[in-house]
Amino acid sequence: MAIEPNLSVNWIDLPEGKFTSTLVGNRATYTFTPRMFVAALVQYTSSTTSVLTNVRFRWEYRPGSVLYFVWAQERTQDTNGVKARIISSGLGELRAAHPANVFLVKGSYWVSF
Repeated sequence: MAIEPNLSVNWIDLPEGKFTSTLVGNRATYTFTPRMFVAALVQYTSSTTSVLTNVRFRWEYRPGSVLYFVWAQERTQDTNGVKARIISSGLGELRAAHPANVFLVKGSYWVSF
């Protein structure tokens, strides 16, 4: 199992104004076999006040042929079109926000001649 925490702070200075953007995340990968693993990513972005979650399962069922299952979710705090700051509004409001969910399945099959 591999765990990769991440913190990125960017201080932006533009003619239109200054702001700070913070990205906090954690990636975890668990390998079942050399041909099968699951990876998860959770990420908070201050500039959009959103939490992104992504879980990916990869299985190479035969050499060169792969099957992926991916689930992704985004929760964004938005109050009447104005982004609210997660620090002042609290995590409870972000957890209560309606999530955008995506589930994907992708497969490839190796054909040799």
